[in-house]
Parts: sequence; C-alpha cells; structure tokens
Amino acid sequence: MTNARKSSRRARPKRRCVFILHGRDPAKDALAAFLLKLGLTPIVLSEQDHAGRTIIEQIEHHALRADYAIALLTGDDEGHLVGRPEEKKPRARMNVLIELGLFLGILGRRRIAVLYREGVELPSDLLGLLYIPFEKVADVRLQLVQAMKNAGLDVDANKAFD
Repeated sequence: MTNARKSSRRARPKRRCVFILHGRDPAKDALAAFLLKLGLTPIVLSEQDHAGRTIIEQIEHHALRADYAIALLTGDDEGHLVGRPEEKKPRARMNVLIELGLFLGILGRRRIAVLYREGVELPSDLLGLLYIPFEKVADVRLQLVQAMKNAGLDVDANKAFD
C-alpha cells in the first residue's frame, strides 16, 4: 500500500459508519439495531438509495463512507468439492466473501470483524482476521465493542448493555 493511500485512509473524517456485509440471515437486523444503540450508523446496502449505480458501484461508494465493517458469515449456501457431496458444508453467500475481500483492501484487517455461525466454512486465505463465533448478536456485544475500540472508533461500551 502506498504512503499516500495510507495517509488518505487516516485523514478521512470519522463518520462513525459501519458497513454490514450479510447474506440472508436476519442477524443483520439485530446487528444494525445494536450499532444504532451504540450511536453508530449501520450501512446495509439493500437499505441505501442506489442513485442509478450498479451494485459494485454502490458497494464502492458506501465502502468509502465506512469506518468499519462487520461481515456475517452464515450458512445461507452449501458447497463441497466436486465429486465429494458427502463433504457438503454450510457456506456464506458468495457476495459476502467478495465484499469481504473488497473491504480488506479498502479498510484493512484492523477495521473488519467477521461474525460466523459454528460449522460455516471459513475462507482459508483470510486467516488472520478477527473471527468471532456467534449464535445471537447479543452474545458478542462486548467483543464487537472491544474490536471497534481497538480499531479507533469512539464507542461507549456502556451503551451496549443499556
């Protein structure tokens, strides 16, 4: 990464926006409500005005607004190696994994958390990210607050438990 790109990332004004990368699991709604409770602005792509942009243009536009991203890897799809259907595993939607890669490039690893359901296949090339197993968003509130604080977001942990 070039020094200019690093400094432009640091120089961005703090908007306290968190992009939620998600599939079809309703956990995105609980996560958005939690972020609002913390005084943060959740960005859920399907709830944003597309302003005539393609999906990738929308993602890029809102990614530049985001200070942090949380990916929900939930078993919305299934997959296995060719010829090995007995090894079928739950997987996150492909769009979530593509968006996760995009956000890695834009925000960097420190500004991304990955919540995953037990048993969901995790992408092996992305080890080193903050992976947090979860059943309900309420169970990982403290871990999310700590992760966002470690990434430099001004988050009041007391609001997480009001």
